[in-house]
Amino acid sequence: MQTFNPPTVGPPTVGPPTFDYPPAQWPPPAPPKKSNGWKWIGAIVAGLAVIALIGGHASSSTGTTSSDTSVATSSGTGQTITEWANANSGDFTAIVADTTAASNAAEATSFPALGRACASLERDVTTAQGHLPMPLAAANGPYTAALGYYIQAAQHCQVAAATYDVGEMSLTTHYLGLATTSIESATAAIQNN
Repeated sequence: MQTFNPPTVGPPTVGPPTFDYPPAQWPPPAPPKKSNGWKWIGAIVAGLAVIALIGGHASSSTGTTSSDTSVATSSGTGQTITEWANANSGDFTAIVADTTAASNAAEATSFPALGRACASLERDVTTAQGHLPMPLAAANGPYTAALGYYIQAAQHCQVAAATYDVGEMSLTTHYLGLATTSIESATAAIQNN
């Protein structure tokens, strides 16, 4: 004969039900930071390299440093590197301010501010292009190239900010990289003269 054994029932449960998935996290984790692909590090590095030109100097073969060595060029300016840098320090300051503003706008993903900063960069670099050439030919070539790259970067940046075009921003980054390399070359030419 078979007997029926009913299931054992325990005491009633009190409290919230339990679930098989992990509890919610409070406060919720911050969303991952958006990578907008806008690499303005090159702009800032280039801007800092430009500042190095302000304090630029020519060194003699004996290793001594002189900031008053007159370097004549084909333009016949007869300025020293220091005199030229001092006369153009407003250009350097403006370019650094523009690249910093653009970097901050890109970081905040503020497209209108980015467009304004890049327009300002284009204006300030155009102004710098209108000044006398650097009195050291070995440094003037790369410096002039850097200004041209800054113009191209600023123009692509303005299009990118207006259209949200990643390809245009990639070109901006490319030209900023070229500007950085050129500024570093100009700085090296000054330090090695």
